[in-house]
Amino acid sequence: MGGYAPGSAGSGGGGGGPLSGGQSISEFYEITNIPPNVDTDIFTYTVPVNKTLVLIRVDVTGNNIADYRLYFNNVMQKRSFVWFTDGLNGKLDFTVPTLGGLWLIHGTLIRLEVNHYRPHNGLFSSTLHGILL
Repeated sequence: MGGYAPGSAGSGGGGGGPLSGGQSISEFYEITNIPPNVDTDIFTYTVPVNKTLVLIRVDVTGNNIADYRLYFNNVMQKRSFVWFTDGLNGKLDFTVPTLGGLWLIHGTLIRLEVNHYRPHNGLFSSTLHGILL
C-alpha cells in the first residue's frame, strides 16, 4: 500500500546507527523538449518490495524558471520554485539529523512533476538521493 514508517529508525545502538548496511542510491532523470504551461513528470519511483527508502533529498535543475512539485502516493509533499537568481537549481531536502531522512515504506510512489512558464521548450533533470534498507 505504501506510506511512511514513523519511528522506524530505532536507536541504532552501538556503531553504525540505523542506516548502516543500507544501499546508497543516487538516480538521475532527465526530460527534454517540454513545452511551457504543461505539468510534466520528470520521474516516478516506487520503493521496492520488502525495502524501506530513507529519502535524503531530490536535486532539481533545468534551463527555465520552473515550479517543481514532489508527490508521495499522489499527495503533494514539497514544492520548489527555481529562478535565475538560484542558478535555476533547487533542492527538496528531507535530511533529519536523528533519522537521516524521511523513511518511506515499500510500495510508496514518489513522483516529481515540473511546469515552466517561459516561451520556449525546456530541459529539466533531477537526482533522487536516498538509502535503501
